[in-house]
Amino acid sequence: MKNDFKIISFDADDTLWINETYYQDIEKEFIIMMSKYRNVEFVTDEIHKTEIDNLEIYGYGAKGFILSMIETALRIAKDDIKAGDIDRIVEMGRELINKPIVLLDGVEDILQKLTDAGYKLIVATKGDLLDQERKLRKSGLNQYFDHIEIMSYKTEEEYQKLIGHLGIKPEDFLMIGNSMKSDIIPILNIGGYGIHIPFHTTWAHEMVEEEIEQSNFQKTSYISEVAAILELKKKHKLFVLGDSISIQYGPYLKGKLTEYFIYDRKKGIEQALADLEKPVGANGGDSRQVLAYLSEESEKDIQYDVLLLNCGLHDLRVDVLTGNHQVEPEEYRSNLNEIIEIAGKISKKIIWVESTPIIDEIHNSMSKGMQRFEADVNLYNKIANGIMVGNNIDAIKLHDFTLNLGPKAFYDHAHFTEEARKLQAEFIAMQLISGLLNRNFIPTDNLPSREDLIKAGYPHGMATPGIPIGNRSIEWKRSNPDIVLYKPKGDNFYDNDNEHFLVFSAPKSDELMSVWTQSSCEARGDNHLVIARSSDGINWSEPDYLTGAKPGTDGKQASWGFPVVSKKGRIYIFFTREIDVFDNNRQGSGAMGSIYSDDNGYNWILGEDIPMPRSKYDNPDSIYPKNWIVWQMPVRDSKDKYITGYTLVTSAVLKPQPKMMWVNADSHSYFMRFENIDDNPEPKDIQITWLPNDDKGLGSKNIKHPDISTNQEPSLVLLPDGRLFATMRTMTGYICYSVSEDDGETWKEPEILRYSDTGEGIKHPLSPCPIYRMNNGQFILLFHNNDGKYGEFSQFKDNWDHNEANFLRNPTYISIGTFKENAYQPIWFNKPYKLFDTDDIAIGPKRTAEIATYTSFIEWHGKRILWYPDRKFYLLGKYISDELLETLKT
Repeated sequence: MKNDFKIISFDADDTLWINETYYQDIEKEFIIMMSKYRNVEFVTDEIHKTEIDNLEIYGYGAKGFILSMIETALRIAKDDIKAGDIDRIVEMGRELINKPIVLLDGVEDILQKLTDAGYKLIVATKGDLLDQERKLRKSGLNQYFDHIEIMSYKTEEEYQKLIGHLGIKPEDFLMIGNSMKSDIIPILNIGGYGIHIPFHTTWAHEMVEEEIEQSNFQKTSYISEVAAILELKKKHKLFVLGDSISIQYGPYLKGKLTEYFIYDRKKGIEQALADLEKPVGANGGDSRQVLAYLSEESEKDIQYDVLLLNCGLHDLRVDVLTGNHQVEPEEYRSNLNEIIEIAGKISKKIIWVESTPIIDEIHNSMSKGMQRFEADVNLYNKIANGIMVGNNIDAIKLHDFTLNLGPKAFYDHAHFTEEARKLQAEFIAMQLISGLLNRNFIPTDNLPSREDLIKAGYPHGMATPGIPIGNRSIEWKRSNPDIVLYKPKGDNFYDNDNEHFLVFSAPKSDELMSVWTQSSCEARGDNHLVIARSSDGINWSEPDYLTGAKPGTDGKQASWGFPVVSKKGRIYIFFTREIDVFDNNRQGSGAMGSIYSDDNGYNWILGEDIPMPRSKYDNPDSIYPKNWIVWQMPVRDSKDKYITGYTLVTSAVLKPQPKMMWVNADSHSYFMRFENIDDNPEPKDIQITWLPNDDKGLGSKNIKHPDISTNQEPSLVLLPDGRLFATMRTMTGYICYSVSEDDGETWKEPEILRYSDTGEGIKHPLSPCPIYRMNNGQFILLFHNNDGKYGEFSQFKDNWDHNEANFLRNPTYISIGTFKENAYQPIWFNKPYKLFDTDDIAIGPKRTAEIATYTSFIEWHGKRILWYPDRKFYLLGKYISDELLETLKT
């Protein structure tokens, strides 16, 4: 999209601020109120019909909506209408008009950036004149706009009048809005430009099904991305060459990729659909036909940005008379090698898609003349995947994904239902876009430094003095991740906080799985657990909800879930489950909840709570639950039992907390060992030994309040000699550690962790300080390398104007530890190396600059991967390569 517009115009309602949500809430109340006269369906139809009929009379806006409700109520109830009902409708109207103006995320930021760039901005919106003027005045956004146009209707004729009044041509006008019908299509029809930013709720009257592919149109998810669209963003050419399966999921894939790609495929869809088993038209056919087609394209000097390739299901067809495959495996292998060689000449990027599964009994009972077998599908996929790995080409694992949809996904011998096609398209699109982003194939803005942002006055406000708020659409790149697992979708998805991020190997497939705690914002009361999965460690599924407060409800929270995988393949997840009463705080006080899965994490069963023993630090009234948190994956002890540490916070009833209670809360580290979990017990039958056995826990004196112990979040590793080693966060200004020689039954008194027996203490604020053991026998330690004071921030202040810890938890350093058999401190560490730095640029609703808190580590497929939250917002991955380890040694 070009960027030399003379005017950029914004719609107002649901583009700049929330609006339709309020209308829908009022409408729901009206429908419920009137359901005492007629049923809900009738009332719903009547109010919608009245609204549409009255548009010509009243236009758009709150007053017309109120009058339509009154008219509908009188028509429905007639003489039975109660005066109180009319009074309530009028009151609802007043409430609607007086709703607060809540700006959508990133609005003021983008208006400031566009103003600074010299663009002339206007508002073009529908609605009641007084109502819209009031909203603009209350929004505080008037300062950014040179002209306000409040229109009765948004038609091509009205836009022509507006553009004529402004004295410009349509091609010099860009309209940005949430409604395709009102904001975008009329502008495009007269030669202008449009950027569509969908809102999560849309009035039915404004909905359209039309798909648009024009160079003067762009769609995006966030208003913050407008600047990137105007400056850098372009669509890439994607060409699809595949079998009938790809033809069927193709339309849905095209829709999913609109934001990034110009979608194209081999021509002749109608011809191919006439008989899906005949490789004609858009059907790519077997590997011989794909090779021939690409050879012809190569001679034409055709070029694509991305080539999405698939063939195999035609190759492995078995002739029932001869028993021969249409293309035997060795020829298939040879053809694929040639295909990849030619494809590499005509495309910058090749993506392979696996062949989908076959159910032998279903397929071969329905198909005549030829057969297919799942064993052949697996063989041909294995051949293809081997070639792709050898050529460094990404392969999308569509086979296993589709197999997990089950037999109901098939509608005939080899093809899939409409719903299955949609899911396949979503899976491919997610992996395609994610993979390209991770490899920087799709460009984003260059990241400005903190100093650049401050100098430019960006954004319009500061999180704290001197701390800029970053552009969420590009800040994920600041820590230079190798993998992007998850980026929040926005305020309306309750996903702006992502932490306690634990990645582990799936027990029944060659996949990774990830569990984390998600919420709209930490401590806001809507914590829930989600899970995602990946077949290659790079491309991840959208997270699935597991348990906890569902978005948009006030249900009970599930927080700080941690997985335990039995040797028999059952996956348990235990978590802090909020109950009807809590002790110190809602998210850290509760029962030990459980869910488990026996089918590799696709379906989950809610288990019973795990009984937890009372300790001397718990509220004496047993009606109140314990204050406890686990944050890391368990490890195996010397007897091959899972053991994990947890923080036990003393009830404030027993020890009132000083100012800034959460950092000065009396707390101790405890442990739990799972004795029989490898036998797949039901949660109620799980046997846990609670440690240490003296009910004292591990404590460390808080240097500001010596009568308080602050010892939290123990991180465990097993030493080569069978002892357990734990690092713990404290309020001493340093990491503390302890050692157990009897699998956690007893522990040494915690003391400061040093680089060596005689070295300096390892400085660290009150923040997670995880330690991980690598397969090579060495250890990784993460820490922040400050003693709780960093610049203007200090965890020891008596009064906090803002959350000091948000800026003490950055940068993050890494150090490699080596086991010392006869040393006093069993692990010695080399000099710290700065691994991540957010440059103190804040992101997210907490406006935090912290990074790599609540991480996990795994070695998988020959790669060491550190998984980390970035500002408790993005979830990212970093390879701990051999080269990095060599750097750390020096």
